[in-house]
Amino acid sequence: MAHARIVPWYSPEEWEQLKIWFYSESIKDQRRAILKVNSYQCKGSQYLPHVIDSTCQLTNAFLLDEDNSVEKLSVRLNYTMTLIRFVNGILDPNQKAQFAIPLHTIARNVGLSSSFVELRHWGTHERELPSLDMLRIAVRDALNWLWLHYWDANELEDSQDEDEEEEYDDENQEEYLFPGVDVQTIRQLLNGWNGEISTLFKDNKKIWISRGDEDNNLKKVISSDNFLVEGTDNSKRLQGPDRRQLKIEQEITEYVKLWKDQWVQNENKKGTVEFVMNHFNSSLLVMLISQLDSSFCIEYFQWLLNNYKMIISSDSKNKKKDKQKIPSMFKHFREINDLLKYMIKKMLKLINIKQMISEYEIWLDILNGTSTFHYKMIGLILLKLDNLESQENDDWRNKKYKRRKLNGKDNQNKFKLGLIERLNKYGNSDEIKRMERIEKNNYQETLFPQPPGTKAIEEMKTPTIIKPIMNPIDILNDLKLLKGRLNIATSTKSNDKVPKRSWTKPSEWTPKPFGVL
Repeated sequence: MAHARIVPWYSPEEWEQLKIWFYSESIKDQRRAILKVNSYQCKGSQYLPHVIDSTCQLTNAFLLDEDNSVEKLSVRLNYTMTLIRFVNGILDPNQKAQFAIPLHTIARNVGLSSSFVELRHWGTHERELPSLDMLRIAVRDALNWLWLHYWDANELEDSQDEDEEEEYDDENQEEYLFPGVDVQTIRQLLNGWNGEISTLFKDNKKIWISRGDEDNNLKKVISSDNFLVEGTDNSKRLQGPDRRQLKIEQEITEYVKLWKDQWVQNENKKGTVEFVMNHFNSSLLVMLISQLDSSFCIEYFQWLLNNYKMIISSDSKNKKKDKQKIPSMFKHFREINDLLKYMIKKMLKLINIKQMISEYEIWLDILNGTSTFHYKMIGLILLKLDNLESQENDDWRNKKYKRRKLNGKDNQNKFKLGLIERLNKYGNSDEIKRMERIEKNNYQETLFPQPPGTKAIEEMKTPTIIKPIMNPIDILNDLKLLKGRLNIATSTKSNDKVPKRSWTKPSEWTPKPFGVL
């Protein structure tokens, strides 16, 4: 249940109008947005969100830069202070630990580039201010970040809430939508994860997290229960932190066991994955891929690629009909590159490549489609296979396990050849880039259609008042032309009225202490 909070705007329409003014091409509208925020501050600055205040300050800094009557040093100072306040306002509220957390860590957790942290340190502690070009780029990136994480994200969250209310208004209906799935038990596990369980897992990753190249089971760590005697009440023997650590390990193990039992018992594996993804939680998905057996990973990637294919291949006539079938999970990712980064690359790192080799025929069937996601998944798996081969060649136990390796080498070669065969279907790089552009446009049009009479999404994300960044080649050409002009100017100046200075050491001069005339 969301708690009520006081906001300075009268209605959502007023907030929407403010967003349009801030990211408008008209300087008049941008000034109007700044004045509106100033009026909000008169009602009480504690009611104004920091992101709106930062957007106002960043936009004001750009308008000050457009004024040629202002000195460049004043512009640099204004830019620097605005960026420092922007970074502090984003990161300081997340500094909740007993001891100070590095700002780079907090920035990574909230999705803020570490360059902002470095620029904040530069502007606060260094003798020289950052250059004007660097500050302009940083302010542009800050406005883009605010657009993605606040102005456009709020609209996305509202639409997600509406979709969830329409789709899951009657929870009993899910039992009919997912036959063979224990909906009630899985819903209880999901509710438990949304409580304290997720925090427990995030704070104790070393106990359960596993990397795909190491193992796919619960990670074996040197923990307190490795030195306890079975059949006795060991909790009484442990004191203080050891007892708390044992309790944490037991809670994590029990929760993982509940998920493993549900996965084994549910007959409808495909429906189980679909149900979990309809209640999407990224950290929970990482835990499930890391801890459940390989069949969950297979079903997950099969589900992801099938739905992605439906999104990018939907015709204009069937878009409205297909959009009702698209899971709400995809609406968490406005950019197709973010979907690739968090739902494919990140999850593939958690999969055991040796387990994939043993089931290579299933994976080859999954990767038999034609899309950029299939193409990039094949490349990532081939990279994992190359890393595995390099590790095997460097292993000092090669002689001891030579026979065992030869048995699995045949499957590994077949897997690699099958992947290369599918990779060759995509043609040259130009065709791949063309296919990527088409898929990106279809993804945006299907999930985030552009309202009539408005600008394109890509144009709205980048403020138009920002001066375009020059290509490095153009900069080098400009420098070359400037150097040529200087050489021509010095060669044509034959009658130079300014006398040449000859610097000679004075004959009569005695040093004096500093400050004495």
